[in-house]
Amino acid sequence: MKRRLIAVLCALVVVVALLGGSWLFAKNVRQANLESAPVMLYPTQSQLSDFNTMLASYKERIAQGDNPILTFGSSELRSNVAGKYSPAQFFLNNADFSLQIMGRIHCMSLWDAIEVGAFANELQDKRVVIFVSMQWFYTSAAKDHASEFQAIYSDDAFQAMMANSSISDETKAALQERMQEYGVSRDFDQMDPFEAATTVIDSALGVKVGNTRAAISLLGGESVKTGAENSRVALGEGAGSGESVSEDEWAAIIADAQAQAEENSEDEQGWYNASRHAEVEAHTISIWPEGDGKRAWADGEMKDFELLLDVCNEASIEPLIVIQPVKGEMYDKTRYTEQTREELYSSIREACDEHGVQYADMTTYSYDTYFLRDQSHPSSLGNAYYCKAIYDFMNQ
Repeated sequence: MKRRLIAVLCALVVVVALLGGSWLFAKNVRQANLESAPVMLYPTQSQLSDFNTMLASYKERIAQGDNPILTFGSSELRSNVAGKYSPAQFFLNNADFSLQIMGRIHCMSLWDAIEVGAFANELQDKRVVIFVSMQWFYTSAAKDHASEFQAIYSDDAFQAMMANSSISDETKAALQERMQEYGVSRDFDQMDPFEAATTVIDSALGVKVGNTRAAISLLGGESVKTGAENSRVALGEGAGSGESVSEDEWAAIIADAQAQAEENSEDEQGWYNASRHAEVEAHTISIWPEGDGKRAWADGEMKDFELLLDVCNEASIEPLIVIQPVKGEMYDKTRYTEQTREELYSSIREACDEHGVQYADMTTYSYDTYFLRDQSHPSSLGNAYYCKAIYDFMNQ
């Protein structure tokens, strides 16, 4: 027992020394690099999992006259593939607001809930946009929710959310319970003193390693080139002061986006990559055959989505939920048929209605040839419709 205590105390001394150096390094790098290019068009995993980096980006954009709206989602937010009509690029310098992208692959409702609660008291504008994907709700047999949550989890964000007094103890406890189910425990009351101490040390080290990794990701020339996978760009002179877009202008934007989608399509179903279409469809049908009788949706993700809406309500955040479609022609050949998908979409809409939350239901485009460029990601046309939904939400 005594040896364990000595070991823990020695480790704590080492941690304190490491924390001071890494904190100072990360702070200086963030300040130096975000000032010149504060906009992350599609943040890296290390940036998203570091709350301090994302908060510093937000604050720098505010300081430069921008009005960034937090926009949550997953891989549909990639801007380099989607082009000029991706929401991140479209609203940059073109409206009286812009978007701060808060998502990439592996981000789902539980992560969103923690981040919304963490950011709530820092926001200049209390509106947020949340893209919801059908794939989030797959059962554990089809999706490893725990490892994906652990990969993107931010302990600093969790601590900031827990410090937000507007979020009820009941909601905080529910979030912690779901975190534990995904393998992340911060309920120290349930641990013995040594387990609690080592957990604190591991967490602190993990946070500072994450801080340093995120800071390093801000260095280097490639990251600031527009069009790169994880572009980081400067704000233009028009940040936060764009003009309104008329209905006629929106019609022209939609027409141009449709023409681009048609030009980029390589087959009759609107896929940008015809060979990948064949590969993805064959694989999807093989692992989720139609009529296999297996459960389609995970209860846990719907709980997380409802907790996300609880956090928004309690923290006085006004969200727009964008319900995304998938390629109906392909998924109708799997267990995720139109009827099965509608069961999920109905549950999402009902949860929004119960919480008094607005949603833009894009599932009516499930059979539109050009709305999606593959099984689930928006084409230029899909992105243009997403942009209009966001614009209408911000100008209602």
